[in-house]
Amino acid sequence: MVMRTAAMRQATLGSMIGVTTVLGALVAALASSGVSTFVGGLLPGLWRHSSHGRTSLAAGAEPAVPARASLVLKVLTPEGPVLRTVVEQVSLPGVEGRLDILKGHAPLIAPIGIGVLRYKKDGEWLPCCIFGGYASVGNNAITVLAGDAAVGDEIPSIYDATKQLDEATHALANAVTKFEKLQAKDELKKSSARLQAATLLAGKK
Repeated sequence: MVMRTAAMRQATLGSMIGVTTVLGALVAALASSGVSTFVGGLLPGLWRHSSHGRTSLAAGAEPAVPARASLVLKVLTPEGPVLRTVVEQVSLPGVEGRLDILKGHAPLIAPIGIGVLRYKKDGEWLPCCIFGGYASVGNNAITVLAGDAAVGDEIPSIYDATKQLDEATHALANAVTKFEKLQAKDELKKSSARLQAATLLAGKK
């Protein structure tokens, strides 16, 4: 049973587009680690030594959770943390549909597709682009391990996002080999996610 479960997990990982080999190692670690160890112990050490511009997770304390907020949300990439905040609700772009997370949600580990993670903070919905990965839910904390992500100023304007989507559509139409088509479809999904996020942000200005 353990071998079958590990094989199924590896097959799911192989089908995810844009997920890094680092995520693969993390998923393999689930066989011998609980959710609390996976989220609280393994991740900080892995991202502590990032040499990129994003702040190291290990360098900062956990955000305090105000009374009205019910969840701690963290989005991590191999380059470092992208987002760490307290929220009231999260909607994840699951591979088979959206996953809505509220306070008290049962422990969960699920693959995440390319799309927009939406989180509700101070009564307002905000976007974060996720480009494939996994999400772990437990003890009113959500940790997303993504191949890459974009939030805040990293999300382009509607004009730029629309231009990127047009370019991705054109690239897909002109793709010849299977590899080119796979890359073009991947970029088209990313461009679509950026445009959705840009539209959500523009509606708040």
